[in-house]
Amino acid sequence: MSTDGSTDLIQSSEPEAGAGESADGCRLAARGPFVSGHGSSGLRLAGRDLRRIAVWQLSGPMERLVTGGTRDDVPSAEAQPIWHFDSGGSGPPAGYQDAGDYSRAVRVYHVHAFPGDRRDRIVEVEEGDPGELAIPRHTTGDRVYAEFNPQSGRWEILGPAEDVWRFELKTALVPNGLRDVPSTADAYLVIYDAGQGRYVRTDVEFPVADFLDRWDADPGSRGYAKRMADSHPSAGWEVLAMETS
Repeated sequence: MSTDGSTDLIQSSEPEAGAGESADGCRLAARGPFVSGHGSSGLRLAGRDLRRIAVWQLSGPMERLVTGGTRDDVPSAEAQPIWHFDSGGSGPPAGYQDAGDYSRAVRVYHVHAFPGDRRDRIVEVEEGDPGELAIPRHTTGDRVYAEFNPQSGRWEILGPAEDVWRFELKTALVPNGLRDVPSTADAYLVIYDAGQGRYVRTDVEFPVADFLDRWDADPGSRGYAKRMADSHPSAGWEVLAMETS
């Protein structure tokens, strides 16, 4: 860093010598990884927020890790760094590939994995019970962007939660004849359990809404619903498709 006009001020024998000079005559100019700010209250000097973003390939499925008897409230997965090689590199021309033994694997965390209106309920699901991960957005083999968070000391996936859920009706969904008032019903989240090789109804409940006022379905009917952020929590997720028989 440097200060403009600092030599003249230091050499002055009279304290008043620089009093009439413009404030612009002595301004600190930051160099390197620093930024400076000037205001009526003085000078502020700070280091830049240097972001670290990298591409990772998941080498395992999402899970909520248990460390020291404490279970994470967000899912995570082991991942390998992905490098890009140009035609002059050691890898294939213009290709992306796993860094392999050249770099260590890390665990990447999906902090945004659970929709905000259902997050607390999903976190409460016991370990091993259906629904503890909701419907993950990513799984083994997927490539993701992750940013290193110095506050948590973790690599965290940049991306939202899955906002289309499978569901099974808990209560009947019946048209109400009101175009601008959604008919609603309670539903259970349905997930695919790879271990059992089948779809499993969970205990995670959420409301679903019929924007088109056309679905007439009994409890037990299944379908897909999408979360719309502008929908009131009492209306819930809007039905995209469902069986009616």
